[in-house]
Amino acid sequence: MKLKTFLIVGCLGGLFTLSSCTAPTNEKDYSVFVNPFIGTGGHGHTFPGAVVPHGMIQPSPDTRIDGWDACSGYYYEDSTINGFSHTHVSGTGCCDYGDVLLMPTVGEQRYQTTDPQSQQLAYSSGFSHENETAEPGYYSVFLDTYQVKAEISATKRGAIHRYTFPRKFRSIKILHLKRRKTNKCWLSSLRIALEYAYDDWCISVLADSLGDTETKEKYARFADAYEFYFDPTTRFMRGLDSKGEWRTPFNPRSSNHRNDDYCEGTAWQWTWFVPHDIPGLVKLMGGEDAFVGKLDSLFTVSSQLEGEATSADITGLIGQYAHGNEPSHHITHMYNYVNRPWRTQELVDSVLHNQYFNAPDGLSGNEDCGQMSAWYILNSMGFYQVCPGKPVYSIGRPLFEEVTINLPDRKTFVIRTHNNSKTNKYIESVLLNGKPLDVPFFTHNDIVRGGTMEITMSSVPTEWGKQIKN
Repeated sequence: MKLKTFLIVGCLGGLFTLSSCTAPTNEKDYSVFVNPFIGTGGHGHTFPGAVVPHGMIQPSPDTRIDGWDACSGYYYEDSTINGFSHTHVSGTGCCDYGDVLLMPTVGEQRYQTTDPQSQQLAYSSGFSHENETAEPGYYSVFLDTYQVKAEISATKRGAIHRYTFPRKFRSIKILHLKRRKTNKCWLSSLRIALEYAYDDWCISVLADSLGDTETKEKYARFADAYEFYFDPTTRFMRGLDSKGEWRTPFNPRSSNHRNDDYCEGTAWQWTWFVPHDIPGLVKLMGGEDAFVGKLDSLFTVSSQLEGEATSADITGLIGQYAHGNEPSHHITHMYNYVNRPWRTQELVDSVLHNQYFNAPDGLSGNEDCGQMSAWYILNSMGFYQVCPGKPVYSIGRPLFEEVTINLPDRKTFVIRTHNNSKTNKYIESVLLNGKPLDVPFFTHNDIVRGGTMEITMSSVPTEWGKQIKN
């Protein structure tokens, strides 16, 4: 079959020039290990299109128009493509972008309208995953309906499309400028109260760095507002009505998506959202042992949810811990704050091995612009930042034998793990720059200064990281 090829260079926001460069042959190309299809199935809401880091646009195929699994425009279970639009968000919980859609077709153009409920546009084409390829910076697919091979790539500000048409047909390119609208966000009282308490803490830290003592103290008081929402009887965070009374009826398993006090979650998950003051939360719950008992129950109670419209965001459940949504992501590391670091190690290990896979359905929740992956990357290196704004890292369970963080001025911070294996998930000892580290925390400055952290693993829980009480 004779073919003809068209090259289309698209640009949003400015002009650019085409150039080429060749990476040094002595550098290993780690991009060959990247699978852009991870998260495109299940409810990961990612897209497989061609992007560059911090690029202005994100050209990618669109297989559907609206709905929960259309958030990024592409859903792996679909078998038709509507076209290739140029703006996408990765892993969000609502549809947005999908602007400037381009679709190559041949022959007589179809202009008939489709069912408003349909996910297919009039000019969509069937395709097969067997004829689809995605790698960093490149995507291609064969459009069965038109017998056209479509290829896309990207620069920092533009997209490059190449379409190979069958020669015997007249080629047509369809341009659709605006396709999707943003769903409006929500208002939920308890969620907002807890998030505002954390936000206020961040403001107090900023004010302190500026030497503004009055503002610092003001917002530090606001940051303690989470205490008003803790019910000592049920030992959960609860919403209040206009009279300041606990809202009833109360069910810690109840979820009514975006129409209750616990947006995209339940009382079980939101009770722990006090990342800026974990010691204060421990005190509220009755001390260290009572806190641990409650935290243990989070991971062991039934995963059953109740309610007429349970949130689709509550996924990746271990008991009532929901790894599929960000408000839970710091919780496994809370054991480090109450002298049970081995629990953090075994729970992090469980999540790393059971909730991330090299497959389209490889994420237990929507990616939300990178947070699911960020959790995995940091924890696989062996640490996690429990409270953004507080430059302290909590040590968990490293997966790699060695990780090197490259720093300015040719400095490095190396995390080297000894006796590491799938069964050796517990930490026996840690050395930071040759000196014993007896607490399960280190600082951002420890990384910035450069150095070496050596972690020795064990197959059984140890006493490492546990602080002796006075």
